[in-house]
Amino acid sequence: LAPDGLSVQGRIRWLGRDTDTMGPEQLRQLRRQSLALVLQDAVAALDPLQPVGRQLQQATGCDVEQGCAALRELGLESPERIWRSHPHALSGGEAQRVLLSVPLLRRPAVVIADEPSSSLDVQSRARLLGVLQQLRARGAALLLASHDQELLQSLGARVFGLGPDGFREHAAATVAWPRRRSASLGELLAQGKANLHAPWLGITSFFVIAIMLSLLVFIGEAVRDAFDPRKIFR
Repeated sequence: LAPDGLSVQGRIRWLGRDTDTMGPEQLRQLRRQSLALVLQDAVAALDPLQPVGRQLQQATGCDVEQGCAALRELGLESPERIWRSHPHALSGGEAQRVLLSVPLLRRPAVVIADEPSSSLDVQSRARLLGVLQQLRARGAALLLASHDQELLQSLGARVFGLGPDGFREHAAATVAWPRRRSASLGELLAQGKANLHAPWLGITSFFVIAIMLSLLVFIGEAVRDAFDPRKIFR
């Protein structure tokens, strides 16, 4: 749900029609027939109670042979095992490719993918690039949310960056891509020192430790009394 104070503006038009004027059934058909969504957390996006094959059948109408062929095309060496498996038995990369098989089987007009290469190794990323190029060759429009600069450059995509100056189009080579780094030892020590100097933190820690020690003493005495042979055989 949108938080209080959030202002949403703008319109979404599909083939000249405003989606705000569409009813629930029309929106359901639009999402099912024309759109495909590939989420970043692929394992969470799949139904944990159903095998992968049944979910692909429900989403695309494919049979076992078609589904396994799509999984094999994405580089999965044992598509039959994937087809029979539940999502919890898959790795992150396997689950990601299961989601990528949906647009391969459905051939939607628009594919929306959130960080599609985040859980893939080098070889799988190369296959992903081939699949995206194949979807685009079929006429599908690709809308990617990604920090993978190489992937976007390989696709020749139009890149829009969200920064302090708003949402603007950039050349892929000129986007200020964020660089991930781990905190240095000096930063960790400085943070720990700052925490130690916080008076409320020291007082809170003292009371928490005192309460835990009291509980341990109480539990120890209760266990000792419960197994005291003088009381058991009295």
